[in-house]
Formats: sequence, C-alpha cells, structure tokens
Amino acid sequence: MKAKVILLIVFCSLLFGCATAYQKAAGKYTGGYRAVELEPGIYRVVFYGNGYTTKETVQTYWLYKCTEVALENGYDGFEILSVINLTQNFSVEEFFHGKNPLREAQVYYFPMDVGPKPELELEGDIRLLRNPVSEMPPKIFDARKLQEALSLYVNAEEKCEGGNICEHVHKYLHPEGTFDVDA
Repeated sequence: MKAKVILLIVFCSLLFGCATAYQKAAGKYTGGYRAVELEPGIYRVVFYGNGYTTKETVQTYWLYKCTEVALENGYDGFEILSVINLTQNFSVEEFFHGKNPLREAQVYYFPMDVGPKPELELEGDIRLLRNPVSEMPPKIFDARKLQEALSLYVNAEEKCEGGNICEHVHKYLHPEGTFDVDA
C-alpha cells in the first residue's frame, strides 16, 4: 500500500512540476491554448500557462497559435488588435546606447525560492489578413514566416528547465533588417 502512495506522489510531482505543453486547453487549470471567433476574421486567442510556465513559453505558444488560426482559416497573416507588451530583446547597439529601459531602472534581487510562480496567461484579439501582408512587427505578421521562425522553439526536441521554451532573441518581433546583432 505504501508503495502505491509513494508512486502516486511521484507521478503527481512529475505531472504538476512541468510547464504547460503546447496543447488545446481542456480547462484553465490544465493550461493550453484556446481560440474563439468573435466575428468574421476576428479571433480572441488565449494561452494559459501553469505555475511552472515561463513568460517566454506563454508568449511563444500564443504567437504560434495565432499563426495556426490564420493559416487554418485560409489567411496569410494577422494583426494584433489588443494592447499587448511582447517581450523583445534589444540589439547590442540599443542595449548600450539608449533604448534599454534597464539602464535607468533599479533592480533588486532577493535570492529565495518561493515555489511555483503565479499562473501566466496571454489573451488578445487578432484580425486575420490576406495577401499582400505588409509586415510591421510586433503588430502585423506574415503567418507563414512567423510560424517557421517559432517552430524551431515550439517543436524543439529538447526544451529548457521544466519543459519551457528556451530564452532566445526575438528577431521575428522586429521589422526585417532592423535587428543587427553585429552593431
């Protein structure tokens, strides 16, 4: 009997100690994506993460679901209608010469582990677009190009800690040609 209880505890720890996978949401507590058509060509897309899911993972999965919604409905791109602050990495030039908000921020670090983080979710409305799509990241995207860029992370064989998307430079959130890592 004790062996069954220990096995159950280990199983639950493994089940609930990992980030939410890229999956359809069966409920808010299991996490995953949901897309609802609000009116023709306008969708509300949501990705729920659990307490182990990073912001990087939630954002990447949310953007990936937006590409799927557009392509599955025969569209070529989408425009983010909601006010959403997507995490964007800065180029070296921007980081050291002006556009880095961290340069003037005071950062306080408290080295303690307080358990799982609060659950993260990203919810926003998108308008589906047909070609020609005039890309203007981080608001207007060519769905196929963005999906190709994100699939490297979404479909990666190895993920980072807890099954999360590994942190990466978000070049796809910058207009083409404006992100120069050799600056």
